Amino acid sequence: MSTVDWNHYREQFPALSKRAYFGWAAVAPLSTRVAARMRAQIEGVVQHGVTEYREWYKTYDSLREEARKLIGATNTGEIALLKNTSEGISTAALGLGLHAGENVLLPCGEFPANAYPWLALTAKGVEVRRVKTDEFGRYTCDDIARQVDAKTRAVAVSFVNFATGFRSDLATIGRFCRERGIFFFVDAIQGLGALPLDVGAMCIDALAADGHKWICGPEGMAIFFVRRAWISKIRPLSLGWWSVDNPSRYDLDDQPLTQDARCYECGTLTTVAASGLLEALQLLNTVTVRELSERIEILTTDLVARLREHGCMVRRAEGPDEWSGILSFDVPGHDAQVIARTLEEAHVIVSPRGGRLRAAVHGWNNVQDSMRLLEELPRLAH
Repeated sequence: MSTVDWNHYREQFPALSKRAYFGWAAVAPLSTRVAARMRAQIEGVVQHGVTEYREWYKTYDSLREEARKLIGATNTGEIALLKNTSEGISTAALGLGLHAGENVLLPCGEFPANAYPWLALTAKGVEVRRVKTDEFGRYTCDDIARQVDAKTRAVAVSFVNFATGFRSDLATIGRFCRERGIFFFVDAIQGLGALPLDVGAMCIDALAADGHKWICGPEGMAIFFVRRAWISKIRPLSLGWWSVDNPSRYDLDDQPLTQDARCYECGTLTTVAASGLLEALQLLNTVTVRELSERIEILTTDLVARLREHGCMVRRAEGPDEWSGILSFDVPGHDAQVIARTLEEAHVIVSPRGGRLRAAVHGWNNVQDSMRLLEELPRLAH
């Protein structure tokens, strides 16, 4: 049994004292720790201006190290800091240099960020093959294998489906791709920080995840992992002074790109967001992701049971390794958009997605949040 004092962590999120918050899969409220770190960075620039720049670089280095530990990367040279998940996905999809006649596999029901960049390749004659999913968003490695042929160059999946909460079997798919030399990309934003993930054990070649959802960081800063063997094969989409081997040599017109993932960072980073994301990761690392995951499983199982007792139709993949903190449900006879707005007025935060309601449960929630959600739902049934 976990010995974590969950109330201690919950108290660091003031928004949770006012709301039953199930919007983690959209935008997480900031903790007081993260907000304080960001304010301190701003105040440093207010008081000292450019003389603080050495501290900024230390922040970037520390952030890459915390990200490395979170995902199990070999070293920080495999970590780039980008502005959002979409930039990382676009870099991978468009930077691979795929050719007409080659193909990419992509499950149906992906969030647009992990669809549009890959679908854009069709303009170059690349075929994008969609892997069919069931009503819960589920698919298996066998479903992928059936569509793979000698021209398959990449498989791109989400760690967790944004609408249904289905968690992909990354390890099995990753091993399948590694054995065949197929590039394996993961959009990790809906699971990273809440569920264990190891890029080495799961044979992931590249991964992108913004920090403003389950990691509970600010918007505007994302982690982009590229396995060392692929860095030379993925062309940066943007180049700038920070992309090169020696960025402090402003006098050189011709420099090679750096040989690590920093080549994807074309210029000045959003230091305030980097400071906040660093603090968010350090907060996460005071508890293990496995402990968070275990608590999330307990809370979601409880919420699912309560919703079903109230006559709601829960649509959630519930296999041993398929569940996540996301679950979707219907209130029969009621419009999801209307219900979400009504609940928000009652300070209960859920998200309407695909004609259903989506509740995202984090380890910082508690059973009282679930009870509050259920207390408001009966009023909507009349």
